[in-house]
Amino acid sequence: MSRNDSYGGYEQERFLDKVHPRFECPICFKIFKDPVQCPNQHHFCRSCIERFLLSSNKCPQCNCQITSKTLQDAPRILTEMLEDHDIRCKNANRGCHEIVKLQFLERHEKNCGYSPTPCRNEGCNEVLNKNEIEEHERERCEFRLIECEECKMMLVFRYRRSHSCFLRKEIDELTKRLEMFQKMFKEQMKLNRDEMMIHVEEQMRLSRNEMTFLTTETTERYNFLTGKVKIFVCGGRDGENRLNSVESFNWDSNCWQQEPEMNEERSGATAFVHNREIFLCGGWNGKQPLGNIESLNVDGKLQWKISHVMLPRKCNAHSMIYHN
Repeated sequence: MSRNDSYGGYEQERFLDKVHPRFECPICFKIFKDPVQCPNQHHFCRSCIERFLLSSNKCPQCNCQITSKTLQDAPRILTEMLEDHDIRCKNANRGCHEIVKLQFLERHEKNCGYSPTPCRNEGCNEVLNKNEIEEHERERCEFRLIECEECKMMLVFRYRRSHSCFLRKEIDELTKRLEMFQKMFKEQMKLNRDEMMIHVEEQMRLSRNEMTFLTTETTERYNFLTGKVKIFVCGGRDGENRLNSVESFNWDSNCWQQEPEMNEERSGATAFVHNREIFLCGGWNGKQPLGNIESLNVDGKLQWKISHVMLPRKCNAHSMIYHN
């Protein structure tokens, strides 16, 4: 009999032919999966009855005293009759058309090419069929590692345009295109062909816009990835008082500036950044630890707001890890 860690039995719809109701579990009302029996030969899915026994010590059919240890395997004749049924793979909705005897189901599903498989590249949340995952990880994943042809440094494909070698190569290619268009433009100026001049001018304008966009986009992406835009210092103690003041250091202007004050005075808080928003969690206000969270959106209206989400308990001087 196929064993499976998931709770409950097999859905009736998965079987090629309708299975007789005698094979239905009286707890989940599905077809038996790994059936067991009580001393009075009432049958259940193993996972169903073991979960039931977490809150009771009696058989739900006859009320006899049972435990997980006193349960017995179902008779061999029952399991053999059940295992002879044809059943569809659980990955049928992902494209698998395989139909096998129930006794061979576990072996098939273990090696099924349509099994949902998460990508192993760090940062990727894609889940694909098992028979597609290798090509995805190697050829199509935005988070796959690639080697820079010039410096041989390993890069994440998604962020390759922020790499200096790639940026330099793109700008060099755009520069060559501009030089080519300028040359064409000068030649057409001499020939005084108005229609061609308009075409060349349009190509030059598009190339200049492309270079401007590339430069701006890469600068913004670099600042976002490295965090070298601003450093925020929020709250704390000055030796006597708790503070709700906020200052920021701007890398471009190389100076500190005052930012909007927090709603709470807090020291010993923890902070993290998510989607360009700063979150301050917990801390000490001088009287008691805090359990609230307030945030500041650095791209929107610069104003701290209290989040509706609370910490599981009031605390200060705690640690926090922001994953992915």
